[in-house]
Amino acid sequence: MPPPYTTPGEAIADRLSGATAAGVKVYPQEPTQDPTVPWIVYRKVSGAGGKRLNGRNSLQTYSFRVDCYATDQAPAEALLAQVIARLTTWEDRTNGVHGCFDSEDQDDDTAEDTGGGRYRVAGQTFDLMFRSV
Repeated sequence: MPPPYTTPGEAIADRLSGATAAGVKVYPQEPTQDPTVPWIVYRKVSGAGGKRLNGRNSLQTYSFRVDCYATDQAPAEALLAQVIARLTTWEDRTNGVHGCFDSEDQDDDTAEDTGGGRYRVAGQTFDLMFRSV
């Protein structure tokens, strides 16, 4: 069982780390050095800000975008499929995750050859309902 999460990014990173085969790295932003493929990048694109007069709402919704990199389009798409299966309908309330849902934007996927034997599938946005524990 994972430890209680203190941030939504920590929760997503931990969940993605267990989503794929060994050797797949998970980064919160584009790596500054060229890592060995395959890898996953997740970014927070929106979230929090749920404040009221008496303070912050305890349950917050965050949106994360996930991109997958591999040596070719097929392995990158397979990696994205693993990510989608791992995150969609994920719930772990004892550790702060009250739900994770895809944003139905998978049809907007873009795939591109980034050069140097890397292929990127810019994939999916997920909405994570999170409460720090």
